[in-house]
Amino acid sequence: MKITAVESLILLERFHLIKVHTDEQVAGIGAVSPMNAHVTDAFVQKALAPLIVGRNPLDTERPWAEMYYQAYKLGPAGAHLNAMAGIDIALWDIAGKVAGLPLYQLLGGEFRRDPQVYASSMVRGLPPARRLHGRCRSKSRDSPATRSTRPHVGCTTTASTRRS
Repeated sequence: MKITAVESLILLERFHLIKVHTDEQVAGIGAVSPMNAHVTDAFVQKALAPLIVGRNPLDTERPWAEMYYQAYKLGPAGAHLNAMAGIDIALWDIAGKVAGLPLYQLLGGEFRRDPQVYASSMVRGLPPARRLHGRCRSKSRDSPATRSTRPHVGCTTTASTRRS
């Protein structure tokens, strides 16, 4: 199996997706950070795609190393790593499709059934109940500094959602 093309798509002037095509009609999709989508788009098209076309998409480590070390003088952080991440995700998507397995199994299997998540409104000055928008309840884990939020569709925010 060989990579035949790398498609870089910007949707709604914000969302950046990568689609990696293969000669066996298996395609993988990866997402790139929406920050500076036009910069990462150019990075993918001009610097990274030429390095991986013709390669085996199932050899995920070699393309990663080539993309990193061949283009590092263009700036080994920020847009470079964001663009690489989108391609890397697309390659793992192909690997999962070929193996017929979900990605988490390819990466080592299930670790937790009930993972902790972090949610932020990114709005300061709102009381906690308003930040939850009536859709979630906060649940303390381990210590007051570590919080987990579990979404519950249709739940209402009450005083019990305040931090303890």
